[in-house]
Amino acid sequence: MQTQTLQRPKKFSSFRNFLQPAIGLVIIYFMFRYFDPDKIFHYVQTINREQFIKAVVCLLLIIPLASLRLKFHSASFGYQKEFSTCVKSVFAGLSINMIVPAKAGDFAKAGFLHEKNDNWKDLIGICLVEKIFDVFCLGLIGLSVATIIEFKIIYYPSVLMIAAATFIFFIILWNSKLIEKLKFVSFEKIVSNFKCHRRILFNPLAFSFLCSLNNALFLGFLFKSIEQSTEILKPIAVLPIATLASALPITPMGLGTRDGAFLFFLSDFIMPEKILAASLLYILLSQVALGIIGLFVFFKRGDNYY
Repeated sequence: MQTQTLQRPKKFSSFRNFLQPAIGLVIIYFMFRYFDPDKIFHYVQTINREQFIKAVVCLLLIIPLASLRLKFHSASFGYQKEFSTCVKSVFAGLSINMIVPAKAGDFAKAGFLHEKNDNWKDLIGICLVEKIFDVFCLGLIGLSVATIIEFKIIYYPSVLMIAAATFIFFIILWNSKLIEKLKFVSFEKIVSNFKCHRRILFNPLAFSFLCSLNNALFLGFLFKSIEQSTEILKPIAVLPIATLASALPITPMGLGTRDGAFLFFLSDFIMPEKILAASLLYILLSQVALGIIGLFVFFKRGDNYY
C-alpha cells in the first residue's frame, strides 16, 4: 500500500512570502494617509546639520563595532575569526534583514562565518548569544536613561528585557536539559570556556554594550537633528522597546512596528510627523544604506561560506 506524504501547497508558501512585504506597504500607506507627508519630507530636508553629522559618525562606527562584537563572541566559543570575515558577515546580515522580518539576517550571519571544519551548531549559538547580550545591554541602557529623565513608563519593559536575557543566559551557562534538547544549536563550548576562564565573557559583553550605546546615540542625534528642542535621552529611552517591536515577524525592517513604538511613547513630546521623519531616516541609513552595501558582499561570497 502506497503512502502519501503531506506537502505544503506551493501557492500558500508563495502567498506567505509576499504577505509580510504587503503588510509593510499597507502600513506605509496608512502612515502617509493619516500624517502629512509634506511635513515629513520638509523636516528631513531642513535637518540640523551639526546633529546630523554626529549621527553619521555613529553610523560609520556601526560596522567596525558590530564586527568586533562578532569576533569576540566567536572567540568565546573558541573560534578565532578574522576581522574581515566578521565584517563580511555583518554586512551580509544587514542585507538579509532588508528582505526578511524578525531580524533573521542576524542569524544568517552564521553562513558567512562558516569555514572548513566549523560546527554549524556552534555558529548559530554564537549568533544567539550575541542577541541575548544585545537585549541585556539595550534593557540596561533603557533603564538607566529612563531613570535619569524619570520616564517611568519605560521602567518595566527595560527591567523585563534585562531579567529575560539574564535568565536565558543563566540557563545556558548551567547547561540545562532544556537547552540540550535543542538540535539546531550548541552552547557546549562557551559553557566549558566560561568554567575555565570567567573573564572570557568580558569582551563580548563590553562590545555588545558599545554597539547598543552607539546605536542609541545614532538614533538620539537623528531625533535631535529633526527636533532640536527635544531631549536626546527621550528617544534613546524608547529605543529598546522599539527594537523589540521591529523584531516582530510582521514586516521587513520593522516597518511600522518600530515607528508605532516611537509614536506611542514620544507623541506627547514631539510632533508625529517629526517622529516619523526621524524614524524613516533611521531605517534608510542603518537598514537600507548599509544593507545595500551588504548586498555586494552577499553576491561576492567565497567558497568558504558554504
